[in-house]
Amino acid sequence: MRLAVTYSDRTEALVRGEVLVPGANLTVTVTTTDRLFRDAWIDQDIDAAEMSLATYCIQVSRGVRDFIAIPAFPSRMFRHSSLYVAVDSALDSLAQLAGARVGVPNYAMTAAVWVRYVLQSEHGISPGQIMWTVGGLEDPSCTERIEFRAPAGVSITRLGERASLMDLLRSGDLDSVLTPSAPADLRRGTIRRLLKSPREAERAWFERSGLFPIMHTVVVRRELLRANEWLADELLAGFAEAKRRAWERLRESDFLPYGLVWCVEENLDQRALFGGEHWPYGVLANQQVLGAFVAALADQGLTDQKLSVRELFAESTLGFAEERNP
Repeated sequence: MRLAVTYSDRTEALVRGEVLVPGANLTVTVTTTDRLFRDAWIDQDIDAAEMSLATYCIQVSRGVRDFIAIPAFPSRMFRHSSLYVAVDSALDSLAQLAGARVGVPNYAMTAAVWVRYVLQSEHGISPGQIMWTVGGLEDPSCTERIEFRAPAGVSITRLGERASLMDLLRSGDLDSVLTPSAPADLRRGTIRRLLKSPREAERAWFERSGLFPIMHTVVVRRELLRANEWLADELLAGFAEAKRRAWERLRESDFLPYGLVWCVEENLDQRALFGGEHWPYGVLANQQVLGAFVAALADQGLTDQKLSVRELFAESTLGFAEERNP
């Protein structure tokens, strides 16, 4: 069985072969977020993969049922920090983005869906109130993962080979760029994050909404599960065990497992904020955040109708619940 994942502490034990999936001869490939869609749906080189939640949901809504997900979520991230502006920009709040010109590498990417959800739910700014430009971030090229028409009432300009998003931000032809990957100009000091204290904004938003955004899930070929009905549960258990081992390392206080000076204290702080397990797997523990996401996809015109959360995941995994991690 060929599994593709991005490398993180949540997948490390699977990548290193420390966590096995009983009954499966697992070959794990480390890849990038840009490659995951191509590996799975275009090249069809893999049997299971970490996958963009938006990409997967949009494919399901279009009747493309090659894969079914298991409720493991290796990538989660708040996205208030993903908006960038010129260092001398007058913009410093999300509320100022009404009427703004915003560039994005992929309009339908998960991070952008979540940012638009925050803009609409918190500030009343609909996607149609922003002028969107889609293009390559640093290079004047862009290949969108999924082809789609601009939703009704939304203005989207596609750059093609004309320029990069960063070119337009530098020239003043864009007010902001929304990107999961920090542009090189951030290190050079010529741009900054839109929000000067994104961490504070993200924490306050979580305290209001209770939502910790999911970026990726894990998908498995349906034909493989039809032939091996046990596989979904075993693979989900493997991802959960890999994550549990990562959290054990974070609790280490004899030495620092990561190069973050206060990572032990940060871990204690975030556990207090989230009330225990801050990164749960399973549908039951994530019903609220998954429900918000499928509603956002429909509201933003990326799916024709609101998907059912249950239809996204292998039936045998719907009741999965992790043991409480003290």
